[in-house]
Amino acid sequence: MKLKVAPWVVLIIGSLIIFVVLLLYALKLIEPTSPVQNLFLSNITDHQATLSWTTKKPTRGQILISEDNKFPFLPLFIKKWEKDDGEKNLSTANFYLTHHITIGSLKPNKTYYFRIYSGWKKVLQGSFTTGNTLTTILPPNPVYGRVLLQDKKTPVIGSLIYLEVKEASASSALLSALTNPDGRWSIDLANLRTVNLGKTFKLATNSAEILIVDTGQKRVKARTTVGKDKPWSNIILK
Repeated sequence: MKLKVAPWVVLIIGSLIIFVVLLLYALKLIEPTSPVQNLFLSNITDHQATLSWTTKKPTRGQILISEDNKFPFLPLFIKKWEKDDGEKNLSTANFYLTHHITIGSLKPNKTYYFRIYSGWKKVLQGSFTTGNTLTTILPPNPVYGRVLLQDKKTPVIGSLIYLEVKEASASSALLSALTNPDGRWSIDLANLRTVNLGKTFKLATNSAEILIVDTGQKRVKARTTVGKDKPWSNIILK
């Protein structure tokens, strides 16, 4: 005997399925997740730090910060997420291959714990320690450049830019930035610190500046010296 289902029953069941799917999506229970790759800590001072990483497929970039290594068991309704730098003031977050999140209002010489989430799912946990408050502040010294595709015209948007300065016997702590819609980036060398974060890193005439560009699909390394960084030569992704 063939079972007949009234059209109104099919309509109600279909509507319920759509409602459940939309609810799960709103609660971030079915959005894409991807392992964290190439995680770096940079821009660390006495009051801030930047965490940046890439993913194999586009995901939301969201972090929770804790001073005591305690996190909510199920953070579905957390409102104070640390989000990608380009989306700090937006109510929703978009999906990207590259993530660059700067965390502010931190305390000097203090260890903080973090969790990186895709939706509500925790994908990585770690910690970092801020630096001390410096007694010497260097004058602004911005360096800048541009990242373009092979046609040398199309800007590469949202690329992670990492900059490190090296001398014969020392290296600086890492600084970072994101390329803007024009493919441009800027980093202030006045923020350079020694690797242990205890002092400013002073440039010498023979200092080498090492730059890494990471799009989430390609990584390119470039190098220049002091005096040839305003601007850097365009970096072309082939």
